Amino acid sequence: VLFRSFDRQPELAAWIAIRIGSPLDDCKCIGVERDGRLIAGVGYSNWTPSVDIRMHVAAEHGEPWLSRKALQAFFYYPFIELGVRRVSSLILPSNSRSIRLSEHLGFKSEGRIREAWHTGDDLLLYGLLKRECRYLP
Repeated sequence: VLFRSFDRQPELAAWIAIRIGSPLDDCKCIGVERDGRLIAGVGYSNWTPSVDIRMHVAAEHGEPWLSRKALQAFFYYPFIELGVRRVSSLILPSNSRSIRLSEHLGFKSEGRIREAWHTGDDLLLYGLLKRECRYLP
């Protein structure tokens, strides 16, 4: 079950933040629930109107959550509702699962941001343009 309920935004943002290891300030979220418990969530932050928004993805390991319906919702919000032309994601180089997922979804590697993580680690920048997104209706 997908949800984007305004009264659950703080709970969902906190759940995602714990799993990505960074606070999510002033973000909107979409969650995936199964049997009444949260198994995945996407947070959107750093919105630049009509240009870009940052996407943060978190999921419970071993829980199947990635469906066509979920992907359509995750990309409909930024590209259609907000009208951005790109979605960005910052990923630690050591997070091979997120890198594989991003590339599978169509994100392109756009570079390395040196010492950008709060620990001093580099971050990899990935981007997806609206015209490249294959999950829009």
